[in-house]
Amino acid sequence: MTAMSVQGGSVAIIIASALLRRGQDDRPDGEIVKAVLRGGVEAYRVLVHRYERRVYAVARGMLRSHDEADEVAQEAFVRAYQSLHTFDTSRAFFPWLCRITVNLAITLSQQRDRRGSDSLDEYERRAGHEAPADDDPSRVAEQRELEAAVGRALSELPDGMREVFILRTFDDLSYQEISEVLGLPKGTVMSRLARARERVRDRLGPFLETARGSDAEAGR
Repeated sequence: MTAMSVQGGSVAIIIASALLRRGQDDRPDGEIVKAVLRGGVEAYRVLVHRYERRVYAVARGMLRSHDEADEVAQEAFVRAYQSLHTFDTSRAFFPWLCRITVNLAITLSQQRDRRGSDSLDEYERRAGHEAPADDDPSRVAEQRELEAAVGRALSELPDGMREVFILRTFDDLSYQEISEVLGLPKGTVMSRLARARERVRDRLGPFLETARGSDAEAGR
């Protein structure tokens, strides 16, 4: 049985176990992919180790929900495995994997929008679901309010701007990597990012002013 004939359930088991077992493997991504394609299914565990956190971060930034981000991240690794034979081993693996993640997150977000559940109130609820590690109730409230505002700002960005902003801000991808992930010219990526930053900055203006005022007060 070759690696590509392994069923999705087997891949899911590999991915799940990869989250529990850590190992060192310094081989380039392309070599690992070749090993998997030759039948070394276990080698795929290395790629899961290497990119699980970054994939989750991308999904979480787009979906603002831990459960949905976790679901998308795991599905992204399964989809990537199933399409591994199409990957160009001379190129970087993460942008390719990231594109799969982004597409899955967009699909899930659109499905949620059609159900009418992706309202601003829902963003506020999610943002406040996990309380900050702070004993000061006022600071906890401020942090939750800021997180909800960030969620609203992201939700109000047009889809094209939102993906660019998240990939640059949350995952620190280069312009070239974002260009590869989204299939956009580099100039388009840069212009969309500039507009997205301006919109987010305007939306968060009151919170930024409050933070500056608090810092100034603390420095007195």
